[in-house]
Order: sequence, then C-alpha cells, then structure tokens
Amino acid sequence: MAGYKTVKGFNIQTRSSDPSNPISGEVWYNSTSNDLKAYGNVAGAWAASTAMPAGRGLSATIGTTTACIVIAGNVPPDTSTAGTVEWNGSSWTAGGALTRSPVPGGTSGQLGFGTLTTATVAGGHQASPLVTFTTLVEEYNGTSWTAVNESSNGRNDGTAAGTNAAGLIMCGTTPGGTGKETEEYDGTNWSTGGELGNGRPRPQGSVCGTQTAALAIGGESGPDTTVEEYNGSSWTAAPSVPTTSWNGGCSGIETAALSFAGGGGPSPSQTGATFSYNGSTWSAEAALATGRSYCNGCGSGTSAFLCGGGYPFTIPTNANVEEWTSGESIMTFTDS
Repeated sequence: MAGYKTVKGFNIQTRSSDPSNPISGEVWYNSTSNDLKAYGNVAGAWAASTAMPAGRGLSATIGTTTACIVIAGNVPPDTSTAGTVEWNGSSWTAGGALTRSPVPGGTSGQLGFGTLTTATVAGGHQASPLVTFTTLVEEYNGTSWTAVNESSNGRNDGTAAGTNAAGLIMCGTTPGGTGKETEEYDGTNWSTGGELGNGRPRPQGSVCGTQTAALAIGGESGPDTTVEEYNGSSWTAAPSVPTTSWNGGCSGIETAALSFAGGGGPSPSQTGATFSYNGSTWSAEAALATGRSYCNGCGSGTSAFLCGGGYPFTIPTNANVEEWTSGESIMTFTDS
C-alpha cells in the first residue's frame, strides 16, 4: 500500500479547504483559515451531553452513543422505576415499561444486553411478590417489553454483554454468594457458561464485548483491580486495571475497551477515572467531569456514553450524561 510520502511527497500541501477524506499523518495548510492542520490520533475526552429527563442509578444501559435505552433503576426520591427512556443521539423520549413492578424504597439492578430495538434484561429486584434475586427475563422490540424464558440463577447488581441472540449474564449478588456463574442466551434459551475465577458482587456495567470475547473489569470483592477475559467457554486472568473500581461502566470489545467511573473505595466514594485497553495494556485517559458510581455505559472503545448514577440514601441520583470521543481527527496548530 502506498505511504504518505508516495501519495503526497514531503512538501506541505496548500488547500483552500480541509480534505473530505484525509490520510492518517497528512499535513496541509488551509489558505482560507490561515491554519496549519494535520490528521491523526488525538487524546480522547468526555463532553457533557443532554441530561436524562430524571436522574436514575443502578439502571441497565444498552446500545450505542446515538441509539440507546436506559432501563429501570433508582429514581428520586429514593424509589425505583420500571420505565425505559430512549436516546437518539440528541434527545430523550419515553419508551415502554418493564412488565415487572418497581421496588418501593429503591434498588433495581437489572442486567442488559442488545440494541435499542432488540434488547434483553435479566435479574434485579421485583416488588410484587418481593424477590431480591429474580430470574425474570424480558425482551424489548423498540416499543414494549415481553416476558420470555427465565434465567437459571437469580441475581442483581450483575452485568451483561453481547447481543439479543448471543448474550451473557454474570457476576452480581446471588442467593448462593457472589455470582461466579455465567449464563449464555441464544435468543430463546439459557445455558451454563464458564465460571469466573473471581466472583464480583458489584461490577454493575463493567463487562463489555461479545458472547465469545468478553471482558470483566473490577467489582466490589475488595474492591479490586482484577480483569478476566472470556473466550466463549472459559474465563482467564488478564492484565489488571490500574485502580480499583466497582459499579462503574465500560464499553467496547475485548481488544479495544474503555473502563470508566465507579466506586474507588468504601461506599459512598465515586470516581471519574477512565482507562483504555488495547487487549494487553491499560492506559490512563481523561477523567469524567462528574465522578459517579452505581451506573453503567454503552458504546465502543472510541465512542462511549455514560448516564446517571447514584444509590438511595448514600449517593444522590443524578441525570448527568457524558459522551467519550477518541481516535483520529483533524488537528489545528496555533502559535503559543
């Protein structure tokens, strides 16, 4: 493949406008704006986005930065909701409510995977009759939720990854302990997957990837910094994340992930720390403007979405939204 030298030579090109499809490493002078510019990797950053209609924590967040849903969770003043809100990249609208009843006094903790129009949630709490480790599973078609085959193990505060036809649930608090069990979903039925080496009672949204290539990060079993990778049948140890985290969020795939937010110590502490992962190494990135926990996120390793956070009585529930962007972009050089 031709390199930049072959295509453009060593002389800096003068252009009246920026190229529509620049090459990585390309440099040019924009004669209209009188700026020297280049195209290449830029540091990632979080930016404030449109707040949710109301604050909520311990929700399930599913989708991308331009098409996602936030399901159930705690809402002010210290109660919970079965409602869904949908995000289209610029604004929020109300979606369908779960068939289960919300829990009086707060807490929810569903696990979710899929997309805005084909989503699955499992576990959490239900109110009537009160079940703190429910096995209930529901699917969303973009409009309404429908009850489907239940999971084998009840759990809450767990986490999930994958698609509606190939999903995973794992971790969390279960009747038997700290949720080492993994279950796989094929769109209809549940089956037993490989067991985690380290049970993680409160990872919340800290698993990302697919059913055959997932990443589990941190959790409140300390809290700790341990990380494990899933290959579709078994979990193995991976490089640890630099600092402790629990009940935070992550996005991306096993070889290009982002880990952010969460508790950084004994409750109710919160962190805005962000780390990227390339499959072998963790790197510190720009922090969130608002540290938070009891939250989760969605998206990719270069385009992530985080909303809400909070827990009844200890951490005020908020409606704040932040979006992460990294990767290649046009850079403008100025005198300093």
